[in-house]
Amino acid sequence: MEAFMTELDWEIISTLKRTRNITKSAEFLHITQPTLTKRLQKIESELDVVIAVRNTRGLEFTVQGDYLAKKAEQILSIHQEICQTLHSMQSDTAGSLKLFADNSCGRFVLPQLLNSFHQNRPGIKVTASSALRAKVIHSIERGESHVGIVKGYIDHYTGYISRLSQEQGCILYKEAFSISDLPYLPRIDFVMDPYNQSLIDEWWYSHFSIPPLIGMRVSHGEIAREMVMNGLGYSIFLSRAYTAGCKHLFISPLIYGDGRPVIRDTVIFCKSDYLKLPFVKDFIDFSRSLPSSFYSSNP
Repeated sequence: MEAFMTELDWEIISTLKRTRNITKSAEFLHITQPTLTKRLQKIESELDVVIAVRNTRGLEFTVQGDYLAKKAEQILSIHQEICQTLHSMQSDTAGSLKLFADNSCGRFVLPQLLNSFHQNRPGIKVTASSALRAKVIHSIERGESHVGIVKGYIDHYTGYISRLSQEQGCILYKEAFSISDLPYLPRIDFVMDPYNQSLIDEWWYSHFSIPPLIGMRVSHGEIAREMVMNGLGYSIFLSRAYTAGCKHLFISPLIYGDGRPVIRDTVIFCKSDYLKLPFVKDFIDFSRSLPSSFYSSNP
């Protein structure tokens, strides 16, 4: 065949099988009898079969014609199901969303966000995963995931991006201090995303020309906070959530050497074309409807 058969071709075969009459079939399909006859002959020529023959009782289908008529019913049924499903997805925002977040958001933001979203939009299935920030951005740019949520604004991103919250970083220490004291105090570092580490490094070298005095490195921010509380050094946090309940500790806002605050955003982003998918737009709209404190209250 030169091309796949059209929906009309299958409707012609199905209707002819049901009516066994060319005139009635043409009327039912709202086409002329010559048009139907010509199209039937073309189908037979392309498939190299005889679909039906005329006799005194009307049309009599051949074995091949019966097979095609059976398949026509199946194909038309599948086509109708596809159209109905697509219409349902368009109107009811049903769908399956692939969500990718950096490790910080995956740990502290997604559980509450997905629970709240599921309660409000139970028809949308969400598959979520987390990784380093750079991998999340790469996945969204390649279209491997629908929506990404990360800490830190993405400069020069060409798709859709929206800021969910902003937070200023801070320094936590057990006693009063000045910025000039820091190079001589032990710093407690913890494992963090390379982007977050770059922010802290940028801040440090905006004040000092020598590297920090690293007293220890631990695996999590919560451990670093406990070390600070026990007087083992100071630590730097990009979220004030770590300082909650630290009434007896000294907290200093993180400010660059030129006086600018060190701000870290939480953003949601996707390829612009994905906004045409109702379930993607619905998830983004829902995420943006939450107060910024929802995101900034998590590390």
